[in-house]
Amino acid sequence: MSADEPESHVTRLTIDEVRDALPAVLGRVSAPRHRIVVEQHGKPIAAIVPVSDLDRLAEYDREWDEGTEAIRSFSRALASVPADELESEIARIIAEGREGRGASRRPA
Repeated sequence: MSADEPESHVTRLTIDEVRDALPAVLGRVSAPRHRIVVEQHGKPIAAIVPVSDLDRLAEYDREWDEGTEAIRSFSRALASVPADELESEIARIIAEGREGRGASRRPA
């Protein structure tokens, strides 16, 4: 979380509390970064979150799926290449990156 983002606020409620005060609970999560954790017998079982949080979670899921598919595709393409050859090529690419373009991208 960056310094300019508001801190998240989490409230824990039982199922009965949510059922008895659903309109107020929904009003709470309409506030930015406010989440409700619903508990049953003292254990969290669900969360009620603002739609913006749900949208952000869906975007994270899409990005994760795209990244893992790229890794699977890469793995399939290199399945027949011996491991020692892959390791050698990866080491060469890393070394080139450190000598050239990669050196200028290092964090300060």
